[in-house]
Amino acid sequence: MTKNAIILSFMLLVGLGPIAVAQDQAAEEKAARFEQMQEVMKQAKETTDPAARRKLMRDHMRLMQEEMQSMRAMMGQGHEMMGSDGGMMMNKNMMQHMQQMQRRMDSMQQMMEQMMAQQDMRMDMEDGEREE
Repeated sequence: MTKNAIILSFMLLVGLGPIAVAQDQAAEEKAARFEQMQEVMKQAKETTDPAARRKLMRDHMRLMQEEMQSMRAMMGQGHEMMGSDGGMMMNKNMMQHMQQMQRRMDSMQQMMEQMMAQQDMRMDMEDGEREE
């Protein structure tokens, strides 16, 4: 039996299968949003048109704000999961909560990287305006 099959069997045994699938889907959606943010930033860096760059930077900021709202919602779900259901349910909830916290920390790091890229781009834009 492979490691993934063992993990899946365990998750189904303790009732985490549907939750894990939903979490996998949410992780895929989050990854797609980060890819979109990175693509917008790449376009902003590559364009030479100041108006297009400003529009791309606004789009990037909007995407970051949407991601922050998603992260806030994720944290709210984490608090709900930590109810006092007792015994095995508490163990499942604790494991889910720990996994959510790790994903949230990963998302926060990615958001910080995006904010730093945006700040760097703004500084480059200001430097370019001063040179003209």
